Amino acid sequence: MIALRPIKHGPNKLDDYLRTHDTVMGQFHDAGFLCNSDLAIEPLHRIYRMRGGIACLGGIIVTVDKFLEEVESGRSSCIVQTVQYRYNVSVDGAGNVMRYDNVHSHPGHGDSHHCHRFDWQTDEELRVDWIGAGGWPTLGEVVEESQQWYWDNRSLLPAPDSIADLSKRQRC
Repeated sequence: MIALRPIKHGPNKLDDYLRTHDTVMGQFHDAGFLCNSDLAIEPLHRIYRMRGGIACLGGIIVTVDKFLEEVESGRSSCIVQTVQYRYNVSVDGAGNVMRYDNVHSHPGHGDSHHCHRFDWQTDEELRVDWIGAGGWPTLGEVVEESQQWYWDNRSLLPAPDSIADLSKRQRC
């Protein structure tokens, strides 16, 4: 059975993809949750790798490692599509909160799209939820979920008004 890709993950012009990314991240920045980012795009042969971190309130860090494959070359802009991703959310100085990825499969899952859930205070993995290709989040949706998690757990965070230190982020 072929897993269908949601339209939000369909092919897109690289320039449009980057413009949408900047707009969505700008909205989180303007709202005061996203404080800074060191995300960078590295062009490889027919692949673009986006990696780095997003520092958020409460010491929350979203670490990104994703690959966009060039599916069509054009004169003005190439067409790319995400083929592999890892979005890890952690609390600076504590542990992981969640990690979405499609890098490996788990027994009993219909495809490789899943989410690891952690106890952020102990860094113990609690479970791995299969989300499937249809539940695969965009980076913006992961930041939005992280923002909701922040508000739900703000009173438990050691420094709820702090800004995460990207140099200490967890690698995903």
